[in-house]
Amino acid sequence: MNSLKTTFRSLKYRNFRLFFPGLVTSQVGIWIQNVAISWVVYEMTKSPFMMGTIMFFNTIPLFLITPFAGVIVDKTDRHNLLMFIQICFALQAFLMAVLALSGYLKIWNIIVLGVFLNTVAAIDAPLRQSTYVLLVDDKKDLSNAISLNSTCFNMARLLGPAIAGVLLSAVGAGWCFAINFLCILPCVFLVWMMNFEDKKSEKIKNQSIIEGL
Repeated sequence: MNSLKTTFRSLKYRNFRLFFPGLVTSQVGIWIQNVAISWVVYEMTKSPFMMGTIMFFNTIPLFLITPFAGVIVDKTDRHNLLMFIQICFALQAFLMAVLALSGYLKIWNIIVLGVFLNTVAAIDAPLRQSTYVLLVDDKKDLSNAISLNSTCFNMARLLGPAIAGVLLSAVGAGWCFAINFLCILPCVFLVWMMNFEDKKSEKIKNQSIIEGL
């Protein structure tokens, strides 16, 4: 029992206790969507080249924006930005679900919404990683919070594609996107309930983007 308490000791902090479950569900949902997108693209085009092309377009925002995203995070209130990012994730999933279930999903829709999703994800990665410092009061427990975060991502990589395979076979890709939307909703609500202070130094606030980078 003591070993179990030690393993999950960072969950004793309210903010982290709110953030972690939403992170788990949203990551599983995103992996379900990723598998469904690959399936839909191949079903539409029968072209591995087109699948690779779409993955290429999806990667561009991560490559270009991530270095600047850290600067944006440093200058912005993390709680407000977290809330905005989760809403953007939910909006993208909702639009994918509506288009797929109504039969209006096209390749260009997938590319545009994929670029939008990964633009948001490029900001989310440094935002989430730097926010852990604010969610755990005792810095001795920070390494535990980071370890749980890594475990969450690895579990999502395992569970998400497996669930996606079952859903694709049973109900189709449209419902995979709908499930992703439903997985993100708790994260929006839980982030809204969080309460932490994000102090910014005057030096960081007054820096230009290039100086911050």
